[in-house]
Formats: sequence, structure tokens, C-alpha cells
Amino acid sequence: MGLAVPGSGNAAATDLADNGAAHVPVRVNGSTLDWFLVVVFMAALAAATIFLCVTVTQPILEAFGFRQAQTALTTYWFLREGYELAYQTPVLGYPWAVPFELPLFQATVAAIASFLPFSLDSIGRTVSFGFFLATLVPIAAICRTLGLGGRVFFVFGSLYLLSPQYLFWGRTFMIESAATFFSVATVATALPLFFAAPVSAWRAAAVMVLGSLAMTVKVTTMLPVLAVLTAAIAVASFSYWRKNQDAYARKFIMRSVLLAVPVLVALAWTHFTDVVKMQNEFGKLITSSALHDWNFGEMRERVSKELFADVIWTRSFKANAGGILGVAIIGFFLIDARRTRLWIGLCLLALFLLPLFVFTHLHIFHSYYQSANIIYLVLLLAVALVYVAEHASGRLFAVIFALVLLWNVAIISKDVLQIARRDISLENNVVLAAANVVREQSPADKPILVYGHDWSSELPYYAQRKALAVPDWYNDFEDPLRAPQRYFGGSGIGALVICGGLRTPAEEAVQRFLTTHGSFRAASTASCRIFISS
Repeated sequence: MGLAVPGSGNAAATDLADNGAAHVPVRVNGSTLDWFLVVVFMAALAAATIFLCVTVTQPILEAFGFRQAQTALTTYWFLREGYELAYQTPVLGYPWAVPFELPLFQATVAAIASFLPFSLDSIGRTVSFGFFLATLVPIAAICRTLGLGGRVFFVFGSLYLLSPQYLFWGRTFMIESAATFFSVATVATALPLFFAAPVSAWRAAAVMVLGSLAMTVKVTTMLPVLAVLTAAIAVASFSYWRKNQDAYARKFIMRSVLLAVPVLVALAWTHFTDVVKMQNEFGKLITSSALHDWNFGEMRERVSKELFADVIWTRSFKANAGGILGVAIIGFFLIDARRTRLWIGLCLLALFLLPLFVFTHLHIFHSYYQSANIIYLVLLLAVALVYVAEHASGRLFAVIFALVLLWNVAIISKDVLQIARRDISLENNVVLAAANVVREQSPADKPILVYGHDWSSELPYYAQRKALAVPDWYNDFEDPLRAPQRYFGGSGIGALVICGGLRTPAEEAVQRFLTTHGSFRAASTASCRIFISS
């Protein structure tokens, strides 16, 4: 990680090496504080690993099962039918490809699942957790490059590993941990661009490759980061220009071109996915342009109670950054810190806030989206806490650090663990019960038609069937019953599933379908009407 043993947080001697990184020697000095930080970090790492172990076998339905199952469904069909860029997420009918992000996470899970004898749910959770832990590596590199020292890394690591946000979502079957890893890795690799030392071809390539992966794995995670990095380089260039150091100013401007490559790659990927989606009746309704308002939201949301009270305060500061204590410590640091540390703090604050004001609607409606930016708030808190320890009071630091960790543990015990370990079984879950009937009784080679679950992938994933899950928002809601050939590419339908949702088709339309499109027998569950093709 670049930080072998505990050491001072002082950034006194900075040696710019050929790769542009600032090397800060980290030595064992025998201080109680340094060893305390290492012990706490190791305990947090052990606790996080135990948390994964006690929740890894859970069905992926404990929270945002809609999104977890969407990721899992793609992974499942990678295993069944192979890998392709125009990948299948067969939940919206034929043709089955409706790609969004670059499926790097899904392909990784599928590759590992192809030779390990564990459930796909467990492997998906474990790979996600692996990216969660791996993010500590670029954070260590950031601490090293910026001369923040070992103490900041170990304080951050403890706060991060016991953060309710990351501990919970870091073991779900989702792309969030992978997106965060590639985003933070891009920051770590790009930081030497801000130094006057030469930048090697390898580093330039790494910035472009990691940035492109981050942008295509999840553009909403990486785009604000690129904006902050570009703005910071622009400020550095302007600073040199004001000092009549035009050569340095031009050098920084040229380096910023490296950050344009990921944007171009993301634009190309988005165009590709839109072309593929246009071949699907429902895919036409979820292209990038069609989802513009959903992604960015309205101006009123940017000054709303939901954003400031719910997202910024409750989900971010209160749950993951010490609440009032965290605000006070960060405020003290920003007021008292010297210029270099102050700029670091302001950049971290911008990395935390900007995504919230760009993709506001997404952050309000999806609590897992804050995995993209709370990490920078936690790093800012770690920097501020160590600043207090070294410039004010070591005892005050120890008290506040302990209180924040205990508060996190309390939230994990009271809320997070309860959700992560909730009982989900055939007996008490509508999705698992219906999926079990379909999987056990319907033809394995025929797709299914689902009403009552919006366009969720949950039932198709656990049923192990390709599907059309008719969205509640589809205007011609009953058309798949009238003309199934439009949505299934001529394939016969293996099962019709109707569960109690916001909308259900008219009984007349259901009966007409059952009598004109094959022979069906009833095989219902307590909550869903299921008709199996004979």
C-alpha cells in the first residue's frame, strides 16, 4: 500500500521522484498513538470481514433487490451463453440486450463463478467486497503522494471499513464498489500530473485506462471526479501563468488532455449502448437521452429538503462522518489549516458535494449512489482528525475518533446488521416463492411474461429464465398479452406470472391470452397467479 508501518502525519520533506509521487518516509517511532491507530485499523478490517461472512449467503433481496438482481441477471447469462459487449440483461423482452454500464464487474464475477462451487449470490457479494477492500490501495497512494502520512491512512481505513455506507453496500451484488475503486484509482494515478516532475508514458497510459474504465463502469461515479481534477489542473495552470511561468502553464494544460480521453471513451460507449437499446421495444424508452431528466433531476431538487436534510446530512454526515462532531472537526480544519492542506481539504469537499448537485435526482432516490462520493468526505474527516491530533490535542483526537467509530458501530448494530441479516426465504418472500414455481415447473428453454413487479430482474434471475417484466410505466400495458410475438421474437412463452403490484392487466386480456397462445395450467402461489405452459 505504500504505507508499511505506522508513522507521523507530518509532510515535512517531500521528494518528487521520477513518477511524480511525493515520498514521505513512514517510520516506527514507538508512539502509543501510532500503534493504537494500527490496532484499530486491523480490528476494523477483521470486523468488516466477519460482517461479510455472516451475510454472504443471503439472497440479494435485502435492499434495492431491483438493482442487485439486474447485475446478477447479466452475470448469470454470461455463464449460460458467454460474454459479449452487447450483453444480455433479459428482463425487457427480445432482443435481450439492453446494456448500460461496461459489464466488467459482471464478467469478473462470472469468470470466478465458472470454477468455484459456491452460489452466484455469494460470489457476487464477495467480489464486491474485494473491490471494497482494494480501494484502500489507491487511498494509500493518495496519502503518500499528498504527503498526508500514515496516520491519515490508518484513521481513514478504520472509518471506511466501519462506515455503514460502505460496509453494507460493499457486500451487495452491485457495481458500486468496482466503480468507486476505479474512480479512486484514477485520482491516485492522476495526482502526479499536478507536480512539475516529468510524467512517464506508463503513468499517462494508466490515467487514461483507469479513467476510461471508471467512466464506462459507472459514469455517474467518475464524471464529477474528472470535473474536479480538470478544474484543479486549470487552477494550477492559471497560477503558473500569473507568475509568468508559461512553460509550466502549458505543461499542465497538455496533461489535462489525458483526462479528456475517458470522456471520449464514455461517449463512444454510451452511443454503442443506445444503438443496441433501440432494437428493443422497451430499450427505446431507456436510452441516455430518454433518461436525461431522471439522471439529472430538476433545479428545485438542488435546493430541496430531500437533498440537504436527507442526503447530505442524514445519509452522509450523520451516518458516516461523525455528525455534529464531524462537522465541527472539519470546520476547524478548514479554518485553521495552512494553504496546502486547505487546498486538499477543499478539493475533497468538492469531490463529495459535486456529484450531489450534478446527479441530484439519482442521489435522492438511491441511497447506494452515495458510495461514489462519501469516501472523499471520510478522507476529509481523517485529514481533519489527524490535524487536530498534531496541531491541537492528541487526547481530543482520540476521544473524537473513538466516539465516531462507536457511533458507526451503533448504527451498524442497530440498523445495518438487521437489514443485512433479515430472513429471506421461500416461505416469506413473494419473489423467491414465485421464482421457485417457475424454475421447477416451466420449460427451461422458454421465456416468461411477468406483471406486477415493474421491470425488476428479481423474479427472472431467481427463476433462471429470460423474461419480459412489463414496466408499470409502459403506456400499452396489455399489448404483450395481445401480441406476444412483438416482444419475444417468435419464442413461445413458458409461463405467465401476475403478482399484485401497482398495475395488473385486465382479467379479460389475461383470459384471451391463455386461450389463444397455447395451453396453460395454473400453478399459483399465495401472492402470485402463475400459468405454466403445458
